[in-house]
Amino acid sequence: MLMLERWGRAMARRRWWVIGAALAFLTVGGVWGSLAFGTLITEGLDDPHGDGSRALVRAVLLVVVFGGVAALSLPPTIGGLAVLGAFSALRSAEQEGSSRVGGVYAQAADASYARGRWDEAVAYADRLDQELLANPSISYLHAVAARIAIHRDDRETAEARLRAGGFLNPADQGRWAGASGPVADALALLAESRGDLAESLALRAAYLDLPPGPDRAGRCDEAVYLVRAALAQGEPALAEAAATAVAADPDPSPHRSLVIRFCRALVAADAMELHSVAADFGHSACLHHRALALEEVARVLAEQGDLAGARTACTDALAAWLDLGATWDARRLEARLRSYGVRRGPRTVCRRPAVGWDALTPSERHVAQLLARGMSNPDIAAELFVTRNTVQTHVSRVLTKLQMRSRIELVQQAAAIGETEGR
Repeated sequence: MLMLERWGRAMARRRWWVIGAALAFLTVGGVWGSLAFGTLITEGLDDPHGDGSRALVRAVLLVVVFGGVAALSLPPTIGGLAVLGAFSALRSAEQEGSSRVGGVYAQAADASYARGRWDEAVAYADRLDQELLANPSISYLHAVAARIAIHRDDRETAEARLRAGGFLNPADQGRWAGASGPVADALALLAESRGDLAESLALRAAYLDLPPGPDRAGRCDEAVYLVRAALAQGEPALAEAAATAVAADPDPSPHRSLVIRFCRALVAADAMELHSVAADFGHSACLHHRALALEEVARVLAEQGDLAGARTACTDALAAWLDLGATWDARRLEARLRSYGVRRGPRTVCRRPAVGWDALTPSERHVAQLLARGMSNPDIAAELFVTRNTVQTHVSRVLTKLQMRSRIELVQQAAAIGETEGR
């Protein structure tokens, strides 16, 4: 991690770091290792301003996030440090005024979403000014924020973000769905949240129109979403087509291999394999995919008549969704299993309130606890491995939701916060 941070700071002065890092990533192999190599060579060496921090962060995130920790041939703990090192390099770029920090924020937002650090994903997206967000190559970040809002049962915010990105024009939705995975997923989620399952499935089916090759391989997650939607709506042939398509693309990355296993297990209704896939997604810190897989374990067991097993899996899936703050997904899961007679008890999933301690997301609660201990923004940033600007965004939201004027009030109420968290 410290080495990666030094790279982020010294890249402009020591070009041999670029070459060394690029060759290291090339040894990883696969699409993402090769892309990381190309990123460092083209952006790190061919940079008239000598600013290679963005290239380094992009390369690390490409391999670790999309290629998976196993792609680095490192133990998971060391791979996790590589992720943290990438964010450490991002902080260095921000503090030193990198001219390309906007692009770094976009990469960090993508990585944070993939890892289930959704508060950080929104914070990074919101750091970009409106002029930059209007750029078609970055405007998809509105869709990243919209996906999170839908998962957290805030459709109003999701619609506002999609509208800001220009994605709600019916005439353009097909084009956007074909061009951007996050936009396609956000539009499909929005349609599903409105109850329009046919429209949601049609948007997801656009994945099959993508030409085979590296670009489609990079959007392999959409195959999982399509298989799930097709099976839920009684379209097994469509589900089989998606599972076949994702397996045909030439990318041996660990993440894509997991996605292929996920799709095949869904089509085969193999609860044991789905449970194994969920565990492997958990090991690689893909928390959203882990929750999806656990939900499907519960659904398959319920369909097969194993209500006791389904109830246990339902409890695990609900915990996974609620850890992400995904109340919409948790309520969907309960509704799906209720038809099989599987209930988790009298307690129900409620919409998150607008103010008060219960209004805070998991990340915001963590920040509030650190604030209550009197920690400064730089200390919190170091504790959470995020940038200081991200911490400031969290602090502002915490104070607004707790209806406090300053962090001093929060420190003064530290005891009450501890009691609330211990409930």
